[in-house]
Amino acid sequence: ENSMVNEKILIVEDNQIEKIMLQSDLEKEGYLCIATSNGVEALEYLKEDSVDLIISDQNMPEMGGVELLTEVKIRFGGIPFIMLTGEGSIGSAVVSIREGANDYLQKPYNLNELLQVMSRSISFHRLSDENVKLKQHLKGQYGLDRIVASSPKMTGIIDMARRVAAAPMAAVAIY
Repeated sequence: ENSMVNEKILIVEDNQIEKIMLQSDLEKEGYLCIATSNGVEALEYLKEDSVDLIISDQNMPEMGGVELLTEVKIRFGGIPFIMLTGEGSIGSAVVSIREGANDYLQKPYNLNELLQVMSRSISFHRLSDENVKLKQHLKGQYGLDRIVASSPKMTGIIDMARRVAAAPMAAVAIY
């Protein structure tokens, strides 16, 4: 029904059956899936190609989901990340979210819930990306760097304005 999806999803799941089921569920929904069996394979793939979202099991030999999440954040920035876990421990959910997972679902997952969480994570990531680009563009057009001054007094004022503007919720007007 939504053949327009086409987002690329990286699945990281050491249980073969669960991996194949998740992949087939998502491909029916129009997602393009790359299925890997562990964190090491997932990182190898990410070196070669980018993805729109990662869905990872939490408990895996060699490298667990939280370790993978941490590595992805360090090496590849903010790829949306959803953690799946077999045991219903709130503790590991908290750890995942604190480490930067977008969301966290218990197995067996409910497909509709997973799809909602996926599209929410992907849209949120797109918006933050666009927001960052827009801010950079505006900074380039209207930023303090565009003001040219040679007098020490004026450069001092611009410097102070730059420091104040770095604070959240601050606006600067120079008369």
